Amino acid sequence: GTLDFNALVDITGAVLDLGDDSTVNFNDVLIGDFEYGGGSLTLGSDYEGTISVSKVSGKITLHDGVNIITGGVDNISGTPNSATLTLKGSSVIDGAIGGTSPLASVSIFNKAASVDKFGGVFNSKTLILGANSGTATFVGAAKINDAVTVTADTQNLIFNAGVTLSNGANFAGYNSTVTLDSALDSTFSGALTTSTNNTGNLVVQGGKVTTITKAVGASGKSLSSITIQGANTSAIFSENVYGAVSLNDASMTVADGKSVNGAVDNVSANGTTSLTLLGASTVSGAVGITNPLSSVTAAQGKTVTFSSTVAADKVYVGSGMVNFNGTVTGNVDIASNGAIIKLAAGKNITGDIDNTTDNADQGTLTILGTSAIGGNIGSSNALATISAGVANTTTTFSGNVNAATIS
Repeated sequence: GTLDFNALVDITGAVLDLGDDSTVNFNDVLIGDFEYGGGSLTLGSDYEGTISVSKVSGKITLHDGVNIITGGVDNISGTPNSATLTLKGSSVIDGAIGGTSPLASVSIFNKAASVDKFGGVFNSKTLILGANSGTATFVGAAKINDAVTVTADTQNLIFNAGVTLSNGANFAGYNSTVTLDSALDSTFSGALTTSTNNTGNLVVQGGKVTTITKAVGASGKSLSSITIQGANTSAIFSENVYGAVSLNDASMTVADGKSVNGAVDNVSANGTTSLTLLGASTVSGAVGITNPLSSVTAAQGKTVTFSSTVAADKVYVGSGMVNFNGTVTGNVDIASNGAIIKLAAGKNITGDIDNTTDNADQGTLTILGTSAIGGNIGSSNALATISAGVANTTTTFSGNVNAATIS
C-alpha cells in the first residue's frame, strides 16, 4: 500500500519496514536517522539525517530540489550492491552514499540542467546518467564499479578527491567533461574512452598532483581536449594519452613507455608550463603552439621522438636519445652524460645547444640533412661529437661551435 506523511516528521531511531510492495511518501520536512526496509521511499521535502537501507529491495527517490542535510544513504543489508537512489532533479546530499556497503545504483541527470552535489564518500555499483545535461560534484572519494556511460552533451562530472572507476567512463561520442579538482594529491583510476573521435573532455586542476592510472582515449578515438590548469597543478599519466593537451600554468608527466598522441600546447602567456617524459615515448603533435613551454624534459635513458615541432624555453635531454622530426624553437641542454640528439633533414634548432653536465666532451649531435643551428654550441662544456656529414646537404652554424669531434 501507500503511506503519505504531509507534515513534519521526526523519525529518529525508527525502523520503517512496510514490505517490498509498499510506497512511503514524506511530503514535508523529515528529521532523524532511521532504518528503512524494502519498498519505495520518496522524499518530497528536505531531510535531516541518514537513511540506512536494511533490505536489498529498498528504493529511495528524491524529488527535484530536495536535499539530504548532514546525512546520506547507507546500505546495511549485508549484501553489497543493494538498494537504489534516484534524484529526479537537483539535490545536495551532505553525507556518505554507501558508507557501509555500496548501493546498487544511483541515478542522476533526470531533469535538464540538474545540479547535484554529494558531500561525502560515494560508493555505488552503478552510476546511471539520465538523458539530460547536468553537473554532479563528488566531494569525497568516489568508487563506481560499472562503466559510467555519458548519455548527452554537457554532462559534467566533477571529482574533488580520489576516484576509482573500476570499468572506466565512456563519453560515447558526446561532448561532456570529467573534471579532477582535488585539494589534495589524488589518484584517478579508470580509463576514459569515447566511441567517436574527438569527443569528450578531461580537465585537471586544483593546484595538486593528480595521477591518472589508466589510458585517456584510444587510437582513432581521441578525446576532444585535455586541459591541465592552475598554478602548481600537475598531472601524471601512467598510460597512453590520446587527444590535444592544453597546459595553463601547469605541468604534465608521462610514464616510461607511454606516448602522447596529440599536440601539447601552452595557453598561458605568463605561467610556468612543463612536459616531462620519464622514458621511451613519442609525442605525435606539435609542442608549444600558442606559446612556448617553459621546459621539456626527455630521454631519461630511453628514446624519445618528437614527430612535429617543439617550442620551449629549454629542452633538457637526458642520457638517452631524442629524435627531433620538426624544428626546435628554443634552447637545448644536454643534461646527462651520453645524451644523443638527432635532427631530421630540413629541420632547425633556433637556439643554443649546450652541455651542462659539468663534464667536457658529453653529448652527440647528429644532423641528418640540410639544417641550421641558430645559437652557440657547447658554451659551458664541449660536446663529444657533432656529425653533419650527409652528402649533398648543407648545415649552417650561426654561433660558436665547441665539440671534441666534428665530422
